[in-house]
Amino acid sequence: MRILIADDNAALAEGLAYVLQKSGHVVEAVTDGQATLDALERGRFELLVLDYGMPRLDGAQVLGRVRARADYLPVLLASARDDAPRRLAEQGLVVDAVLCKPFSINAFESTIEELERGICRSAPRHAVHFGPLVCDPADGSATLDGVRLELAEDERRLLERLASHHGEAVAADELAQIAGGPVEPVIARLAERLHATALRIVTVRGIGWCLATA
Repeated sequence: MRILIADDNAALAEGLAYVLQKSGHVVEAVTDGQATLDALERGRFELLVLDYGMPRLDGAQVLGRVRARADYLPVLLASARDDAPRRLAEQGLVVDAVLCKPFSINAFESTIEELERGICRSAPRHAVHFGPLVCDPADGSATLDGVRLELAEDERRLLERLASHHGEAVAADELAQIAGGPVEPVIARLAERLHATALRIVTVRGIGWCLATA
């Protein structure tokens, strides 16, 4: 999963990020509320680990803006304030799980695993559109101008993720996780399959790749 950790304790945020990265997740850590919103604006995340007391914007302000978005982002509230869940509930703000600080690494990992299982079960299976390309995760198809592309499963997964980012670069490590191994050979095969089409895969130096229209 792509996970964003928002906590004003930089050492704690980095420690939690390290734990998650060891489990294969792609993680970014920020230390204030505005940086949280900026990160969510820049990239796509599948889970937000959110502290309540943060500078610039607190957890309630961040969550209010997150919940105003069209897409639903699962949120794990990790706070030392016992009243934080009640305060959020009074504002009509819903979180998906709560951990009270201090918590053990085992409790943190177990909560993340439970949320990941729930996210996978409830993830929307809507088709992803990018120009003439339609990737439908419900039936595992990818069509270009209505013609089905014959792709290997790792190629299809990468194409779907690239399409879902609407022309934004996707990090190499994220794509490697999706490919289940070295990503460069899969990207090369996919680029070759798209060579004569209206789509192309562009290398973004220092980041990864993006899907673009020719």
